[in-house]
Amino acid sequence: MDLKKKSKPKIVISGYYGFNNAGDEAILLAMLTSMRKFLPGADFAVISGNPANTAITYDVKSIHRFHLWKILSQIGTCSAFVNGGGSLLQDVTSKRSLLYYLALIFLAKLLGRPVMLYAQGVGPISSSFMRWLTGKVLAKVEFITVRDRESLDFLIALGLSPEHVKVTADAVFMLPKTTLDDGRILLGRSGLTGGTDVVGVAIRSWNNDKYLGALVDALDVLADQGKQICIVPFQYPADMAVSKKLQRALRHPARILDRVCSTEELLSVIGNFSLLIGMRLHSLIFASVMKVPFVALEYDPKVESFVKKLDASSAGGVETLTTEKILQAVQRAYDYEIDLSELQTAAVENNKLLGAMVERRLLSC
Repeated sequence: MDLKKKSKPKIVISGYYGFNNAGDEAILLAMLTSMRKFLPGADFAVISGNPANTAITYDVKSIHRFHLWKILSQIGTCSAFVNGGGSLLQDVTSKRSLLYYLALIFLAKLLGRPVMLYAQGVGPISSSFMRWLTGKVLAKVEFITVRDRESLDFLIALGLSPEHVKVTADAVFMLPKTTLDDGRILLGRSGLTGGTDVVGVAIRSWNNDKYLGALVDALDVLADQGKQICIVPFQYPADMAVSKKLQRALRHPARILDRVCSTEELLSVIGNFSLLIGMRLHSLIFASVMKVPFVALEYDPKVESFVKKLDASSAGGVETLTTEKILQAVQRAYDYEIDLSELQTAAVENNKLLGAMVERRLLSC
């Protein structure tokens, strides 16, 4: 869409940015990269927990997530407010987080701005009041895209019309494969030399880490077969404690990628793996983008939904995880060919809808 002859669009983006969470940072990179193609000349302002870093990394204006007056100033003059990517609207993390994002959406509508929920994974929300409130707020939103059918069903259960919600795909599927050179360098610095058969592991702390016993035994079996183990914290430093716990429990030496990496660096690292075993959703998405076989450890409905969509290899839920299930899933993963064409096409649809919303706004001004 050519908006160069019209008013310059301004997009304000809200999400869980600036917290060294690799998945959310990848979402932001994918959103901005693709939006700049669909909305040439647009200005972007991103609400972030670390605005200085966000501004430098993505070449955008950035506002701290708790600087209310600055946020209101940006939203009040924007062409569109985008609540973007990830699992923002749920109360598993905390009810305060859900209230925060709903409040921003409500304020944007109060200020007369068009709002889009962009490739969200919505739910679960356990509180009946919060489900009611979420339904009321989202009913006022112009466009809602979700990344899975389960989120659509959840929103319908909240009272939203199916015509109000479109299933697309996670923004990260729009990222291209990267070269493997940077990943080789980073793995070498971690003590993994070229030519080794490396299995990556991306885990998080969950339910007192009871699942670790089965995972440790499975990784030791793979190490007995000559595999090198590399543990990749996807949220740094939050994932470091469980990563070190896993490292200490293994019979064989394992390396931890113990530094904050950019999205491109992490994609490159994962591209050098022969296999990824992952809990965090975006570790699995990164593997799929880089055409690396993966095994999912399902701790959250969003992971289960992703596995179903690709008909990919999973060891099942972490609550019932066994060594045998993991090793069987590893064999299935090596025999599975990843095809992302449908998801990549669906991800682009997010920007077509955003572009239409911005075009409508500019024409009405």
